[in-house]
Amino acid sequence: MYHIHKYSYRFLFLLSIAAILYATLYREAGQGDIELRLFWTIKRAWSEHSGYYWYLILGNIALFMPFGFFLTAILQKPDWKKAAMVGFVFSAAIEVSQVLLDRGLGEFDDVLHNTWGSLMGYCAAVILGYLFGQQKERYKGKVKY
Repeated sequence: MYHIHKYSYRFLFLLSIAAILYATLYREAGQGDIELRLFWTIKRAWSEHSGYYWYLILGNIALFMPFGFFLTAILQKPDWKKAAMVGFVFSAAIEVSQVLLDRGLGEFDDVLHNTWGSLMGYCAAVILGYLFGQQKERYKGKVKY
């Protein structure tokens, strides 16, 4: 990887972290709560035919896709388990922070959706890296066709 790419990927990874923190923690205090039921947003989206809940689900997934993409780009050895674990831990830390700082709803569903987003970003990085990257050997064995 060229040095300019290495530093630009790191910068974009940090920028994705900043965007996630801004979107999840920069709000007025007094909105902190906790929801421990898993899949409640999906159930509610289906039962109420609610575009709002689908917006929340897909928004959480989309929010973490750049995170997973650029994390994969900066890792020496890309691995889906690393992308999932880092996305899971970062998301869980955000959810705990939202509850402790009284800045939003901390919920298991968000952690799940954010982890999916991180994994989708990983998949996009691997596929694009394999198809268009300078270092195809880095992704060999990760793309099966």
